[in-house]
Amino acid sequence: MTITVSAQDYVAELDLSKIKPAKSTKKMNKIYLSEVDTQDQAEYILDVHSRISNFNVKDLKEYKGHDRPFDVKFKFDKGNMIVSYDVEGNIISTTERYINVKVPKPLLREALKGYEGWVLSRTKYVLTYNEGKKEDYYQIQIEKDGEKKQLKVDATGREI
Repeated sequence: MTITVSAQDYVAELDLSKIKPAKSTKKMNKIYLSEVDTQDQAEYILDVHSRISNFNVKDLKEYKGHDRPFDVKFKFDKGNMIVSYDVEGNIISTTERYINVKVPKPLLREALKGYEGWVLSRTKYVLTYNEGKKEDYYQIQIEKDGEKKQLKVDATGREI
């Protein structure tokens, strides 16, 4: 997983494995984690959220001395996210995009009602979090007999 750190015009690429873990073993950003995670989410997304919630932005040399929100762009093999931290190092907002992650089965069943015989071919999951409020949706591509359709569905599988 790669991290891009942005502060004004400054951008740095960092390897997550080379960044020291948080000094505390407890989750640093519990509020964020409790708002964005659901039990039926893909393991991949849960793992990314766990890593992000434990990441201590204060350990970055680029963060030192900041008196306003600070953004970090995380890149990973199935997407990316931009995380805004307040001056205390708490997550205040995120914009997250994931490509081809597992769609929860109940959501997929609901989304595919009326599309019998169609199969899932691609997925995109978009999540935004802003100070305790979460909005998310899936864009799924389905195929049947060479025909493709794009569906945008909410967390329950209803088309939006």
